[in-house]
Amino acid sequence: MILLTRGKIKITQLGQNGSEVILRLVWSGDLVSQEGLSLQSKHRSTAQALDDATVLVWDTSVFEGLADRFLLLRRSLQNIVSQRLEELEERYREVSTAKVAARLSHELVRLATKAGHRTNIISDIHLSREELAQLTGTTLFTVSRLLSEWGYLGLVRIRRETVSVQNIDALKKLAFTE
Repeated sequence: MILLTRGKIKITQLGQNGSEVILRLVWSGDLVSQEGLSLQSKHRSTAQALDDATVLVWDTSVFEGLADRFLLLRRSLQNIVSQRLEELEERYREVSTAKVAARLSHELVRLATKAGHRTNIISDIHLSREELAQLTGTTLFTVSRLLSEWGYLGLVRIRRETVSVQNIDALKKLAFTE
């Protein structure tokens, strides 16, 4: 069981063709890995720190003992796993049914709400265009084109490996109308 206490980590898997797919991003206070919930779990993904990170690590058998003793801990972990499953289901539905513009705007809204670095009313999302493409199941070219269009409209401001959300309400409308 691994808990991130400081920093940001991306959890990835490699596709059959060797391309990397970002499964999720983890911020301070989130579980990086919950394989400790089951002795039969196998690591199928890779964790990579995106900045300086600090983690707490528990051996599976030790953590199982704690979870058996403290039922609130077990319930909290079940809630975390349930929330992750809901997020994965939502993202899968988006990839299967939504146009790219809606997927990207929805992901920017999620990221700005969850982990953006706020300065006044602006949220800075420190991810590359390639990482945004991986998160939304599209290409770097498509993400660059959409971000450029939205930059021209004043919805975002683009810098190297950072997207600043300037108008989150307009992005929310795009996320649910596209």
